[in-house]
Amino acid sequence: MRRLVLTGLYLLLWPGLVLFLSGDWLWLEGWIFGVWFLALCGGTIGWLYCKDPALLAERFRKPGTGGQKGWDRYVVYGLVLGFAARIVGEEKMLVAELEGYEEYRMKVCYRLIPFVW
Repeated sequence: MRRLVLTGLYLLLWPGLVLFLSGDWLWLEGWIFGVWFLALCGGTIGWLYCKDPALLAERFRKPGTGGQKGWDRYVVYGLVLGFAARIVGEEKMLVAELEGYEEYRMKVCYRLIPFVW
């Protein structure tokens, strides 16, 4: 039960984070996304809790535990490296082809994740 409460708090965090990072608490699309996200995730968790608690318990486990194969870890590593390579390549392309992007880069510190990177 404790894990379900923590999951509920975690799910409430995401829509709030989207609205906070947007800088506009009255952003209608952000509220629509938040309601949709909570309904989808909460409904799925509630359905699993009632219909298939074993599957819900499996979803709450850490990846790589419980006799799972380890090959999926390499898929995730590949995706992260591919995403990082795309970001670097896209940044180089924007500097080379988009007029004024170099000045924008010097002026704006956080271009990918606000207040982080």
